[in-house]
Amino acid sequence: MDSDPIRMESSFTIELYSEDRDLGKIVDMINAAYKRVRYLKEDATRITEDQLRESLSNPQKQLYLCISSENVICGSIFLEFFDSDEAEIEILAVDPKHRGMGLGPMLLKHAEKEAFLKRHMESVRLNVIPLFQESLIAFYHHLGYQSVDYTEFPEEKKIKYIQPEYRELIFLMKMRKWACS
Repeated sequence: MDSDPIRMESSFTIELYSEDRDLGKIVDMINAAYKRVRYLKEDATRITEDQLRESLSNPQKQLYLCISSENVICGSIFLEFFDSDEAEIEILAVDPKHRGMGLGPMLLKHAEKEAFLKRHMESVRLNVIPLFQESLIAFYHHLGYQSVDYTEFPEEKKIKYIQPEYRELIFLMKMRKWACS
């Protein structure tokens, strides 16, 4: 499903990923955004080019990019659609050089518009690792997301990505926003 680019403020556009975008630059931006997460291993990456390619090959997933007026990728958000009238947000990332400009809420609101207004989904869900993420959880609550459940973080991912001293503290908080909220 194609989406027309949406002009945000005067210097940013949110657009659906197209093949003319450099995958390496998208991966670099996402990984830079996740570098400041304290519990991750120093050499951990959030996504590789192969993982990104695999996600982009899934017809149920859409990647939206926030592009500056200088044609720089400043942020991203994945939205996956399920047959159950539900969508899931993954990899909301804003380049550290562009934080504090309101790009995260813009990306999130754009994804919600796609899910609720264009696809008529009943809810949008996302997962958060709550450790050291109080402000992120407050951000999602402010935008209407509710904490609905907790689940284990996969052990193999803990070993691969999480610093040993934090592994026992890591779990996923499931959050959801309903179309009527």
